[in-house]
Amino acid sequence: MALEDLYAIDREFYASHICYFAEQTAEKSLKAVLAERGIRYPVKHDIGLLLGICKREGIFEAPTEAFRAAGRLSRYEASARYEGALDVTAADAALCVGYCNLIAGELESHGIESVRVDTSRPGRANLREA
Repeated sequence: MALEDLYAIDREFYASHICYFAEQTAEKSLKAVLAERGIRYPVKHDIGLLLGICKREGIFEAPTEAFRAAGRLSRYEASARYEGALDVTAADAALCVGYCNLIAGELESHGIESVRVDTSRPGRANLREA
């Protein structure tokens, strides 16, 4: 929800945060799949590695497009945000949301529940309880 809210508020200003949250959403979705099956995974922020483990364990085999998305998303993991200043734009934010949803779609195509980012509800962040 934070990613969706930031996207609606100001995609340009919050672009690096949006990319980070998209990376985290995809990463945590894959780690949840592995953890649910009792499969250990390294403590790394590498979505491609997680997709490889899913393949090795016979959960599903992701297409090349998902591995490309994983590589692009992994640029925005936590240490990258702090160790090197990435020049991130609104266009990057939109791409990261798309990459995240591509990986979610891959999980869903194999009958695995996942989290999709829905940026079609602008202004939801401004809702307040009366």
